[in-house]
Amino acid sequence: MLIELSITPLGSELQWNDQLAEVLELVDALQLPYQLTPVGTRVEGGGDEIMTLISRCYERISKTSPHVLTTLRIEKDGDVRAD
Repeated sequence: MLIELSITPLGSELQWNDQLAEVLELVDALQLPYQLTPVGTRVEGGGDEIMTLISRCYERISKTSPHVLTTLRIEKDGDVRAD
C-alpha cells in the first residue's frame, strides 16, 4: 500500500515545523520507506502498519492543534477476485 498523507495543524500556537518533526518521529519509528514531497509525505507499507501510522499522526497533531486538516491519498495494488 502506498499513501500520501498531509496533516495541517490550524490555529495552533506551536511552530508548524515542530509539529512536523514530531510526526516524522512517528514515521521513522515504524521504519517504513517514506519520501517527503511539497504537498505531503508518501509512505509505503502494509495496510495495518499504514492505518496505524495515520491514526498516530492524526492523534499527535490533534493534541496540540484545535483544528486539523487531513488529506489522504491511498493506492493499493493487489489481486482482485471475482466471486
